[in-house]
Amino acid sequence: MYRVFVYGTLKRGFCRHSALESQKFLGEAATEPGYMLYDPGDYPGMVRCEQGRAIEGELFEVDHACLLNLDLIEGVDEGYYSREPVRLMPPWRDESAMTYLYQKPIDGFSAIRGWHSR
Repeated sequence: MYRVFVYGTLKRGFCRHSALESQKFLGEAATEPGYMLYDPGDYPGMVRCEQGRAIEGELFEVDHACLLNLDLIEGVDEGYYSREPVRLMPPWRDESAMTYLYQKPIDGFSAIRGWHSR
């Protein structure tokens, strides 16, 4: 089993959450400071940023098949996102987790506080 932190369209109530419906929701979570969210269009993109902040999202425990499906959804093979370790704030600080970081250029995209589009 793997822990995955999601912050956009994979969250509960959003358009791609069906990919996680059969997986275990662990709770709301936030990253440690050091990230920014950008709006490239229909989904948010999180990037590492030295002057960044904590990003709010949700933590799920997923099986291997789900993880591979999330890689497809996030376009890992196409270079849109990469699956990488992420450090979370308490109460999840001591838990290992992964997230999807945006890999395309962010030039011209607006920084956003959170993903609220449904």
